[in-house]
Amino acid sequence: MLARMFLPLISLVFVGLATPALAGQLSVSATSQNGLYMVTAAPADGDASVGPIHVWKLVISDAQGNPVTGAKVGIDGGMPGHGHGLPTAPETTSEPEAGVYLIDGVKFSMTGEWELRFAIDGTAGSDTAIAKFNIQ
Repeated sequence: MLARMFLPLISLVFVGLATPALAGQLSVSATSQNGLYMVTAAPADGDASVGPIHVWKLVISDAQGNPVTGAKVGIDGGMPGHGHGLPTAPETTSEPEAGVYLIDGVKFSMTGEWELRFAIDGTAGSDTAIAKFNIQ
């Protein structure tokens, strides 16, 4: 009985950076490995479900919090615990506003722990940010 009550709380603690607001909705923030950039990523429509191909918003700022414009962003990801990547090849499609990038082609093939890796080449230099989260 206690395990059933505390398991959801334990799951949230281990997810760490992911912030599930409602079932299927999340926003994930991370600092790049060398501290050059801060990123926040979220599905554009709020849905992070298994199956459909999603568009994600990626907000990139520099270490001082200023929007990073004109960056080249590569996207990769997968399920580290399962040893496989994404079933698609997401790409940055546009920068509709300063420091906000749209990424098309994000798909999750199953529930579980996922990560998205963003290779950022911007004015401060090249760095990588890894966003980890759980798809339920």
